[in-house]
Amino acid sequence: TRLLDDFEPDVLLQFNGRQSSTRVALELARARGIRVVTHESGKRAGRLCLAENEPATSLEPLRRVWAEWRDVPLDEDELAEVVAYFGDREHGRAMYHTYSTAPDEPASVRQALGLRPDRPLWVVFTSSDDEVAADPQWQGPLPSQAGWIERTVAWAAAHPGLDLVIRAHPNTGSTSSTGRNESLLRYYDELGRRLPANCRLVGPTEQLSSYTLMDLCDAGLVWHSTVALELALKGKQVLV
Repeated sequence: TRLLDDFEPDVLLQFNGRQSSTRVALELARARGIRVVTHESGKRAGRLCLAENEPATSLEPLRRVWAEWRDVPLDEDELAEVVAYFGDREHGRAMYHTYSTAPDEPASVRQALGLRPDRPLWVVFTSSDDEVAADPQWQGPLPSQAGWIERTVAWAAAHPGLDLVIRAHPNTGSTSSTGRNESLLRYYDELGRRLPANCRLVGPTEQLSSYTLMDLCDAGLVWHSTVALELALKGKQVLV
């Protein structure tokens, strides 16, 4: 408060805005009517993402963009650019940061996980908990991601005619992650030791492409992640 009172800025430019110190500065500036511009790296290399009077994790800028553009159809060039963008994501090209490895041979993934092609396959794609911890807008009807996983595993155990694969998000703690979520890593380690026979766990450090699992699955279950959109674009059934 003393810093803002002393400098009386017209604009506060900050990075990310979700960590405690920057979030406090953002809220104090908003309370004083000071314009806040929040910077975050773009999803593609060489791009920036800027939000006005919101932290980087806020859903409000996305809602405003959607409200303005949802009824505007894409032209052919824009559609080609969207297709290229998601192709780049799948293969880790031209991205600021990528977590997943390049797509694998589907047959080798089936063999590695012991999956039969004549059985329905559901895949749970977990999420990094960073966004939920930073902003309540991301919180769903269940109190925790682990609680959601537990109920899903219990449902799969009661339906032995299908296979369930749990793909732990690489950002939970891998060579490509920005940090390590130790509590969630301990949970996955414990979960893997008690899964029913028709369930498999792909840990965050395993070099297996999430995109191959998207191609193999009949349905994808997502906590909150871009994976949900990518599954839908692949024509898969999605439950968020």
